[in-house]
Amino acid sequence: MKGIRMEYRACPECTYPLRSYMSIEGEITYVVSKCSNCRCTYTRKRKVKDKKVA
Repeated sequence: MKGIRMEYRACPECTYPLRSYMSIEGEITYVVSKCSNCRCTYTRKRKVKDKKVA
């Protein structure tokens, strides 16, 4: 499985760079990308594996 790289992506609308940040709700991580120029917001949902040690 490939690792996920966090990188700056360009906004499809205006090609300005997106700022990505993560918001964690319970066991689901949302990767939210906001454009710095227009008001586009893209959200990707990602499940997080449990890192708890028993």
